[in-house]
Amino acid sequence: MNAYSLKAVSFLLFAASLAAQAGSAQLADGRILTLVQPPRTFLTEGPITAVNAGSQQLDAQGVTVTIPASVNGVAFQMLGTNFNGAPITAATIHALLDENAAPGGRDAGTPLRRGAVRSIFSSSLLQVTNAQDAPSALATRTHLELIRSQIAASHVVPVLLSEGIPVPAQADVVRPHRFEYTGATLKSAGSVYRDALGNLFLIPDLEATVELAENLISGAVTSVSTTGDYPSFVIGKMPVVLNPDPRFPMSIVGLGGAALSPQTFFQQLSASAFGSIEGLVAGGYVVDGVLFATSIECPFSDPLVLPQVSISLAQFNNARNELRLLGTVDRPFGLTVRVELLRNDVTVATYNPAITIDPLLAGAGEWTLRQRGGIPGGLATISALRVSLVDALGTVVNSRTWLRSQL
Repeated sequence: MNAYSLKAVSFLLFAASLAAQAGSAQLADGRILTLVQPPRTFLTEGPITAVNAGSQQLDAQGVTVTIPASVNGVAFQMLGTNFNGAPITAATIHALLDENAAPGGRDAGTPLRRGAVRSIFSSSLLQVTNAQDAPSALATRTHLELIRSQIAASHVVPVLLSEGIPVPAQADVVRPHRFEYTGATLKSAGSVYRDALGNLFLIPDLEATVELAENLISGAVTSVSTTGDYPSFVIGKMPVVLNPDPRFPMSIVGLGGAALSPQTFFQQLSASAFGSIEGLVAGGYVVDGVLFATSIECPFSDPLVLPQVSISLAQFNNARNELRLLGTVDRPFGLTVRVELLRNDVTVATYNPAITIDPLLAGAGEWTLRQRGGIPGGLATISALRVSLVDALGTVVNSRTWLRSQL
């Protein structure tokens, strides 16, 4: 997620006022809220300073935001979060608490979710929190040190770790004594609602996103380690570990937009020649010189699943009746792409864009489609797109369908 620009702020507040015109929300306790008239909007992008799971409220930037159970009849989810594979909701907001996410907490302990390495509160704020936070803070710091120790022992190339751990070939490099971190950021935009008694609530009917950071790295992989409980790799001098915090997602996407398991990813990464991998991007949050990845995009594919096809860019211009698509395919050899435009699940037009093999990514290809005019009924009436991979006999090998609203 990118930071809000001033232009985006204006747009979001305008969109919030429009979105709220329907004007109803329901809280977790069943109370029905209605939009304050005339509409009043709000927006936050700043560190979380308090979480009240009982009232489903988060404090940030001096305001209290209430997470609703639903808005205009649609279940509400907090973007950028995770609870058992789905975004956190008003019913599961307790999952955000450090005490539940820290090692030994209720939501931690699985092989890929062993526990948090960072609080959702800033390090300075943690110094003044009450005693009940002390066990989770200690467990989180101990967990981080365990991971850092394993990294230092697993890679022979120089890695960027702060003071306290021997760093091979970097004895002469001065590192800071720990990094302070600012906790999680709440990005929210919405409107003011009231209940039957006149109590006011800030409801993020447009967006509520929680993220620890938005750090990215891409480049040559110089080292890979699959030993121990925390497989890792190094780009430049930055060690990268899969996110162990159960509150936030962890996804690995390969060629064609296919989801890869951590096992498949590290198998192919280990088998690759170091320095030769192009197109690997890791994003997540950095704590004390380690990037904990919540998302990884890589030029790999799973040989045990069908070839994959994806849409990476879609542009609809209803006024000009023009459609532009860009997509990818993994293992495209002997296959063709078929794009179908759907109106109420009925195919109204079919196209066969050519596949261009990417010379830098063996086994990968791109396809593009630009269609201006000739769309029966007009582009504005198209509700979905279906993209299929077809073999030489005309058999559909794999197929995916996207609603227009998803693109």
